[in-house]
Amino acid sequence: FGKVISFEEQNEIIKGFTYIPFEGRVNLKKPEHKFFVLETDDYGSQNGLPPVVQKTVFFGREVGAADRHLLPTYQLKSRKYIGPTAMDCEMAFLMANQGLARTGKLVYDPFVGTGSILVAAAHFGAMTMILI
Repeated sequence: FGKVISFEEQNEIIKGFTYIPFEGRVNLKKPEHKFFVLETDDYGSQNGLPPVVQKTVFFGREVGAADRHLLPTYQLKSRKYIGPTAMDCEMAFLMANQGLARTGKLVYDPFVGTGSILVAAAHFGAMTMILI
């Protein structure tokens, strides 16, 4: 975290992956695939002690990303009613997504409160239910 890698070092890391047979042209503005290189740091000198973490390089492709354009629509400050325990919309969307809220599913929240989780589930098309 916070380590600066020079442009030359970045190029050397990229050249280390030349064995991967990439095809086609590179489009940095609208890429079809995003690839990432993650590198652990050995933190330099350990005063003669063995390194805490062995330096490792990981290469991966992005397989999913968040729908961040939804968040401003459902932010707490844009709601007509908000309570002291209202859940942040990002957390509610995570919970609804992990709960597989989809069209044709029923979501019941026994501790509904201000309805943050039910709003997120309804956005994904689920039917929502509360007990009155």
